[in-house]
Amino acid sequence: WQIVTQPELHQMQSEQYSQWMVPFIEQLIPLFEAIGDPEPQNAATFYAITLDTVMGVIVLGNDLFDKEKMLSILTKRFIDFKGGSP
Repeated sequence: WQIVTQPELHQMQSEQYSQWMVPFIEQLIPLFEAIGDPEPQNAATFYAITLDTVMGVIVLGNDLFDKEKMLSILTKRFIDFKGGSP
């Protein structure tokens, strides 16, 4: 809530997050290009954000979901993914 109500805190957190996330996304784009994804930048961004969110939930609220089910969904979406729309 403080990030939303304090613009300077929001800007600082946003910049730090971008500095960490953008290089990760840029490394993923060629992987999605190689598997023939029609929108490799969007797929890489979605993948990175999904993993970041799941990691946060695992750390902060692992009692909120079935970890094995989440891993199964991630595997189906990204590891068994053959390119194109799921």
